[in-house]
Amino acid sequence: MRHVFAVPALLVFAAAGAFAFEPGDPAKVLETKNCGACDLSNRDFTGAALNDAYLVDVNFAGATLVGANLKNSYLRNGKLEKANLSKANIENINFDSAVMTGANLTGVMASDASFLNATATSVTLDNAVLVKANLTRANFRAATLKGANLTGANLTSTVLSEANLTGANLQGANIDRASLTGTDLTDANLKGATVKATGFQSAKLCRTTMPDGTVSSMNC
Repeated sequence: MRHVFAVPALLVFAAAGAFAFEPGDPAKVLETKNCGACDLSNRDFTGAALNDAYLVDVNFAGATLVGANLKNSYLRNGKLEKANLSKANIENINFDSAVMTGANLTGVMASDASFLNATATSVTLDNAVLVKANLTRANFRAATLKGANLTGANLTSTVLSEANLTGANLQGANIDRASLTGTDLTDANLKGATVKATGFQSAKLCRTTMPDGTVSSMNC
């Protein structure tokens, strides 16, 4: 005798809900703000509300996050190569050990952000607000930070070789054992910065306000 079992409608709907999202689905990320090791490469998150999100090990390579809100989010070990985060709010974000080579962070709000041990070579941070940001041991080689506000930032062991900091504000920054080989500091302001074990001999100094308030134009 064949037995027919009725499946409760509640279970059917529950199962449907369980499979409503695919892994790495942008809709799920926006709803839960929690996605570990998800592949979100080349996805569009323009203007997305991803504040307070837990996105450890997430792949955002090539993604568009223009104007997105990522304040207080956790993106440790994230992959953001060539991602576009221009005008995004990344205040107090955790980018520790993230790889963001070639990313566009023009005009971001990044006060208190942490880039500890991040690989940020050739990134664009023009006019970014990086007040009290932590760039300790981060690699910003060949990065562009024209007009960036790095007031009070921590640049301990930061690599800024060949970087362009034209017009950048580094007042009160902690510059300790930083690499400034070939760094362009034209019109930059370092007044009040704490400098330890860091040489400016190989940097371009042109109308540069030094930590003691004097202006150097030795490389104009």
